[in-house]
Amino acid sequence: MNATEQKLADLVREHPNLYDQSRRDYRNSVKGHLAWKEIGAAMGKSEEEVKLLWKNLRDKFCKARKRLVRRQFPQQDESDIPWEMQVPGLFSQMAWLTAHVKLRAEVGGGMGEPEEVASI
Repeated sequence: MNATEQKLADLVREHPNLYDQSRRDYRNSVKGHLAWKEIGAAMGKSEEEVKLLWKNLRDKFCKARKRLVRRQFPQQDESDIPWEMQVPGLFSQMAWLTAHVKLRAEVGGGMGEPEEVASI
């Protein structure tokens, strides 16, 4: 995780309405817009740029986490595996996001393995 990604993750973490689906204000588009605008201003980028950077970072986190869990513990359920063993130090800074990323079954011609779903 580079410095830009770390800064973005820290800024997004300050706005749980952007990633925590259990919050009442999760779908509040005005509050979301203001949060992304604030994050963009803090990073010197546009709202659209930081949204895309976040989507890419979140997807990178989810894919790496899923890949590591499958490689290290192929026969176990993910909920039985301690977080520290699932993700290397590179992604440990985003451990807070784990509670907000849910597993779902793959759609289409997949191998029946779960796929992670994340929200912006």
